[in-house]
Amino acid sequence: MVGFFEEKEGVKSSIRLNSFVALLSGIGYVFFATYTNQLDANSLAVFFGLLVGGFAPKVVQKYAESK
Repeated sequence: MVGFFEEKEGVKSSIRLNSFVALLSGIGYVFFATYTNQLDANSLAVFFGLLVGGFAPKVVQKYAESK
């Protein structure tokens, strides 16, 4: 059975782990910004930067491995 952070059986994926950590960081940042009333364009830019930085490498990896 393939685990949550595995590409194949027994093959760990650091990209999946990094994506998960970036997602949790982004969610945590949004809660912090909301709690401290700092929601503005800069906060949204940081949030989307965390999401893109976390998930773009996985997209690039999928295209690189398919060729």
